[in-house]
Amino acid sequence: MKKPEGADVVNIDDLNQNFDILDVEVVKVASPTQNGRMSAADKAKLDGIETGAQRNTIVSVNGKTGTVVLNASDVGASPAGHTHAFSEITSKPTTLGGYGITDAISISQKGSANGVASLDGSAKVPTTQLPSATTTQAGIVQLNDTLTSTSATQAATANAVKRVNDAVVAHSADTTKHVTQAEKDAWNSAEANAKAYTDTAPEAMQRNLGIFNVYKSGKDANGIFTTVEYKRTNGTLYARSVLSGGTSPQYTTRTITYYAPDGTTVLRTDAFTLTYDANGDLISEVKS
Repeated sequence: MKKPEGADVVNIDDLNQNFDILDVEVVKVASPTQNGRMSAADKAKLDGIETGAQRNTIVSVNGKTGTVVLNASDVGASPAGHTHAFSEITSKPTTLGGYGITDAISISQKGSANGVASLDGSAKVPTTQLPSATTTQAGIVQLNDTLTSTSATQAATANAVKRVNDAVVAHSADTTKHVTQAEKDAWNSAEANAKAYTDTAPEAMQRNLGIFNVYKSGKDANGIFTTVEYKRTNGTLYARSVLSGGTSPQYTTRTITYYAPDGTTVLRTDAFTLTYDANGDLISEVKS
């Protein structure tokens, strides 16, 4: 820079030249090879240095000298690609959200009401978590291949339905007269029913007394048997006649009881009033 003496005449060019030099020097930033102003970044870095910090030359690192290349083990760190078992990790999150998962289902919702169905060992939903079908709602149902089931909760297989259809088709083409078991039983017992009727009809009972074996008992002092039994050829009781009332030999009532073929079941009982003439002879037996 040019500095005029006290007695020198001021030269404007000299002043302008001096200001040009100042303008250049003022904006210079200091560097390792050049003096200048400190930049804002350098000032911030300088302010960040701890008090008492020193710049030392490192001659070795972990026993290594020269151009030192450090690996993870040199500084007690894990090598690249190192992994840990999940159980070794501490302070793990306790919620799905803690892992950043927002679209998962909690395990507590598996198999629960208003949750989701779980899967068994064969990757299928357990039947206990599925509704059963009824006559009023849809659901799962067990198949039944029999033709005799009366279940209202099981479904017939296609095979069972076909067997029924085959039987219906075959029956429709059959020209044989078919009867029910009840009709068959009635037919087989028709003869026995007819005979039982003729044997037990009131008129037949009276007529048939003469064709049965007769057994008398209860003989009184006058030689009159008060009980007479009529038995079939197989030994079963057909009828029993008993005299009662009044005094022997003029009893006033004859009671006849008729029995079914088993000889014990009572079919009917008839009572007759006995009347006598002045000589004591029986003159009438009138049904009461």
